Amino acid sequence: NKPTMARATETEDNVISSEHAFFEESDEVLHILRDLIACEDPEVERLPSNVEKVVKVFEKYQEQCSLLDPHLEGMMDVLTTRSRVIMLELFDRQRSQHDDGEFIFQCEKNPQQVAIFKIIYNLCRCRGFKTVVKFFPHEVSDLEPMMFMLQSQDRNDCESWESRYSLLLWLSMLVLIPFDIYTIDSSLGSHHNNERSEISTNYYGQSSIEGLDGLEGNQTLVGLILSLCRDYMTDSGPTRDAAAVCLSSLLTRPDMDEHYFLKFIAWAGAFLSQENLFRTTQNMFLVTGVLMTLTSIFKKGHRDHLLGVVQHLFPHILYLARHESSSTLLRKLLVKLFQRMGMAFLPPRVVSWAYQRGQRSLLQNLSTNGGGVGSGGGQEGGQEESGVEEEESIWVPDELEDIVEQLLVGLRDRDTIVRWSAAKGIGRITSRLPKHMADDVVVSVLELFSDSEGDGAWHGGCLALAELSRRGLLLPFRLPEAVPVVVKAIQYDVRRGSNSVGAHVRDAACYVCWAFARAYSPTVMNPHVDQLCEGMLLAALFDREINCRRAAAAAFQENVGRQGHLNFPHGIDILTAADYFTLGVRSNAYMKISTFVASFEKYRKPLISHIYNVKLFHWDIQIRDLASKTLYLMTELDPDLIANHAIPTLLPYTTSPDLLKRHGAILGIAESLKALSSLNYSLTQDVISDIISIVPQIEKARLYRGRGGEIVRQACCRLL
Repeated sequence: NKPTMARATETEDNVISSEHAFFEESDEVLHILRDLIACEDPEVERLPSNVEKVVKVFEKYQEQCSLLDPHLEGMMDVLTTRSRVIMLELFDRQRSQHDDGEFIFQCEKNPQQVAIFKIIYNLCRCRGFKTVVKFFPHEVSDLEPMMFMLQSQDRNDCESWESRYSLLLWLSMLVLIPFDIYTIDSSLGSHHNNERSEISTNYYGQSSIEGLDGLEGNQTLVGLILSLCRDYMTDSGPTRDAAAVCLSSLLTRPDMDEHYFLKFIAWAGAFLSQENLFRTTQNMFLVTGVLMTLTSIFKKGHRDHLLGVVQHLFPHILYLARHESSSTLLRKLLVKLFQRMGMAFLPPRVVSWAYQRGQRSLLQNLSTNGGGVGSGGGQEGGQEESGVEEEESIWVPDELEDIVEQLLVGLRDRDTIVRWSAAKGIGRITSRLPKHMADDVVVSVLELFSDSEGDGAWHGGCLALAELSRRGLLLPFRLPEAVPVVVKAIQYDVRRGSNSVGAHVRDAACYVCWAFARAYSPTVMNPHVDQLCEGMLLAALFDREINCRRAAAAAFQENVGRQGHLNFPHGIDILTAADYFTLGVRSNAYMKISTFVASFEKYRKPLISHIYNVKLFHWDIQIRDLASKTLYLMTELDPDLIANHAIPTLLPYTTSPDLLKRHGAILGIAESLKALSSLNYSLTQDVISDIISIVPQIEKARLYRGRGGEIVRQACCRLL
């Protein structure tokens, strides 16, 4: 076997981290591909095994797909060259057999071409179709053969759907040819200048776009592409996505006849406004396909063209959005479409009121002459005076209120992908609004951080705050309101039954801290760094989830580097000890890294207080056990804090009706006593009496029995 070339890093706790450094199997894959295209008919049996080998290689790079980029052109060249030869041979053969111009469509299935398209699909699945589609050939002469190949596909053949997917993606590149598309339409002949919309006989057979008034029976090349894509939009798989991409590429061509574009928009609006829209399964798939197409059109299209249709389309989209849908994909597409409609309503511009941090210098941040506080000055609110006239001249349509409302609803959605799309939409639209309107949006986002809201709203609010901060739209005067809720979100953990929710909220809150570090100058952040620093360290050291610990460490690193070491004392020393790998092991983060950080007086009290106030009462018994052991290790750093604050705080919880608090308090007191005794530290008589009475009081309250009695008995034995 070929030896692996992956990088491996081993930490002190024998934790192995392995990642690929480059596309190791590039030569092997190219050899298999060349063998596949050279395969003769008697060797068709080898095709499935070759495809399987290549697919397995691609699956190894799902998380590092960018490593394939240097080799994409070579692989696609091998695959598409052979596929193009097969396609042209089929087209020429059929044309020679039917000299009268009428093609008798038969379902053509070439095993070699099917295998090629399977590999192309899996390459798109790994790297993403937006990257792969750039390497398809785009010769003008291929457009009509491609149309014939698509119409020769058997849509009922479930084993070759990858062929239809790849052909549609290929067609999406061919329709972008830099020529008038009517000049290459053989069906128009010499009369194409006067008969673009005429019905004529050609090589493509009889096909129409059902429901598009005015296009029925249209046999031009453009009309047939529209018809094919519309038909494929009813599919339930990736072919629907490829059809949407192809259709949007065609309709957004600068020279596209408005006849087709306007007819499609009118048909889409009428279709989406139907009552009982989801009455059939086919309609459900078609709705998704139409929304995908519209979303792509509003991304690629020119604003001048979109403004003419957005007013007609908006009421239908709003009607659809106000009806609850169980489809995550449908809700995500609606959120995307709303934000892109909002971008069409507002002209692109750089707002003058946005916060600008100004020049940034790492050398100034690390200097000892006060650069951590006074350097990197920014402008709070930008050039406001010079932008007054510009603000007054901006016209904001009434539809924008509904758009922002739908995006705020999207921030509360139950699915992360919808909330993330809504957060990006909030940031993009706010970046084009006047200052007073943008501030209203910021206030609405901050209102999501309420105890009455669920975890989804907190997560969406954090994502939106991060997007607003990155763009300089969260002005410094709003930071006193934003920072406390972010610090609260870093510790968000809500019990539900025997578990809890909140890991995604804590992760997003770390993203906000990261965004703050990059967006604001040290002078602006100076009043807030203590709160943020404490929150990030607590999450990096004590969070239950590994991704949250690492996210908090990354945010802390960004703050130390960009805000300066004076704002974050001992930041470099902490980063050296608390890195990506050392925090990967929970016990190491608790018992080694946290003890090291607590050796710095500035961070000692917050860390110890968090352990006996929060972590000893955690729902996970392993966290409570680790917290008690960490409290034992930290006692020698500040025995007075343990004796005078931690133990008196824990004593009332030893008889609490809440099992988690009772168990954690007993463990914490037991470990604290052990550490204090090793230091020969004397407790007050009142505290000693209360500790002695713990075991009898628990017995008197009959708390050794029933649910959780076993772990309470174990904790009391540890105390004794």
